[in-house]
Amino acid sequence: MTGRFIGLMVMFFVISSCETYEEVVFNHISRVRLVEMKGENLILGIDANLTNPNGYNIKIKRSKFNLSVNGKHLGKTSTTNKITLKKNATDTYELLFTVSKKELMNSALKDIGLLFGKKPVLKIEGKVKAGAFGLSKKFPVSHEQPVDARDLKLF
Repeated sequence: MTGRFIGLMVMFFVISSCETYEEVVFNHISRVRLVEMKGENLILGIDANLTNPNGYNIKIKRSKFNLSVNGKHLGKTSTTNKITLKKNATDTYELLFTVSKKELMNSALKDIGLLFGKKPVLKIEGKVKAGAFGLSKKFPVSHEQPVDARDLKLF
């Protein structure tokens, strides 16, 4: 019985070491929008274009990020939905984040350019937790991009 278990473990490690892992690539953000207001919080939807260069699907688990607009920190947030990245594919996925309405409004009001139509620059920094075959790995994300403030419909 013990010999069979050890044999299975050795076979698992041999098979799993044959499968190489390539980092998921965060290409760009195509849209940021307000999905829902929940009390003092906002649910933001960010359409992120991601590339999974691996020959297997990867599940993105709850991941933590710092959000900022025009260099002003909005606070820490985490994804509220789980998504599966298709194997060997580049596609757009909706990531949902919970953000404090108060922090977002304070940041917007501190930046006079936003009030006069200047495009805000959204920065997302953190670590994405991804998994496949029962194994998980975190990879860093740092992405900065101008977004259309009209999609947020806060004013």
